[in-house]
Amino acid sequence: MSQDRLLPESEEQRLQLLDAIDAAVEEGHHADAFIKVKGHCLMVQLLRSADFTWEEKQTALHVLATASQNNLMAQEAFLKDGILDFLLSVTPPSYEVMYAIACACRGYSEAMAHFVEKRSGIEGLMATATDAASSTRLRQCTLRFLSDAIVNLFCTA
Repeated sequence: MSQDRLLPESEEQRLQLLDAIDAAVEEGHHADAFIKVKGHCLMVQLLRSADFTWEEKQTALHVLATASQNNLMAQEAFLKDGILDFLLSVTPPSYEVMYAIACACRGYSEAMAHFVEKRSGIEGLMATATDAASSTRLRQCTLRFLSDAIVNLFCTA
């Protein structure tokens, strides 16, 4: 690793590091520490950078999903720090993006309401779920999230 860079120079080493971070945040208390040190913001910087490969970006998205899944502290930070807005701005959404959005919103009504407001709500999900060009995996993830969004809308209305 060079002195002037935080991350290793080789893609293989960066992927190993991202995989290790993903494994660590899978445990709840490590996910909280990841959020406290703004690791989620670092992942978004990586996603915005042209210096990283598609595979590295997909792994970073998985880290975000893992950190926010069933973790209210992370979900609140994603909303407050604009991570959810960033994820919502990614077009077209990949499976990994939809998975990260779903994890950031599931069980957290404020994030779900924000999603519905920013993403044209149910219509945006329906468009992704029914788009023949979308992968089957993406459509399945979107349909699961769509069912959560509908339940949230009717339970909070």
